[in-house]
Amino acid sequence: MTTRTVISENFPRDTVAAVNPAAATVEQLARALGVSAEVVRRHVRDGVPTDVGGRVNLVQYAAWLNYRLTQMDSEEAGHGD
Repeated sequence: MTTRTVISENFPRDTVAAVNPAAATVEQLARALGVSAEVVRRHVRDGVPTDVGGRVNLVQYAAWLNYRLTQMDSEEAGHGD
């Protein structure tokens, strides 16, 4: 698996962190996405898949978010019964 270098607006420009998109920590993922770590932690509590060490796969996280959004849209349209 390859690692990617991610630079977030929250990082000083002279700081670069290597992030493995298949196994990112909550903090790494939050920085890369520009959200608070608490948001990612809440999503993990709500069911985002993690590995044994609590790391998150970025693709699985995106799929989970998409599923949640689809479910919310369905419920708003009255199809969640």
